[in-house]
Amino acid sequence: RTLSQSPSNRLVECQECHSLYHQECHKPAITEDVNDPRFVWYCFKCSKNLKKIVSY
Repeated sequence: RTLSQSPSNRLVECQECHSLYHQECHKPAITEDVNDPRFVWYCFKCSKNLKKIVSY
């Protein structure tokens, strides 16, 4: 399957590890409005680690 960078499948950068993911490739899919300049996003792996840190 060839993935394109359509408006609903843009590359999104994790603010923690700086990895790039297509919205449809990341599990779970990224459904937020990534065009909003205030948008901050963390990949599943980083958000899981950040939750661990916050809960201590």
